[in-house]
Amino acid sequence: MGFEGQRKAIRGVSGHKRTGNEAVFRAANERLKGRLAGLEENGTVPFICECSDADCLQVVELAMQAYEGVRAQGERRFVVLPGHNGAGDNVVGEGDGFVVVEKIAD
Repeated sequence: MGFEGQRKAIRGVSGHKRTGNEAVFRAANERLKGRLAGLEENGTVPFICECSDADCLQVVELAMQAYEGVRAQGERRFVVLPGHNGAGDNVVGEGDGFVVVEKIAD
């Protein structure tokens, strides 16, 4: 199943299942990271917002080092656009054009 198929499959899911949405976006970003590592423009790389909204395909631009720093902080941390944090998200950091959220146990 491709990325868009995965998003459609999880559309309409709420509560603790939102973490699954975020995990799909993270997996897509990990695939992008490998392909875009040498293509940084203006010091940033385009990633997909990792919010829990299955319909969100907006782009978050950040430095590869910042993205990898969030990944190193654990499985419960996600990079989202400002205002895309929702119920069950605790904002734990901010950058230029993005926020880092930590998933709170449901």
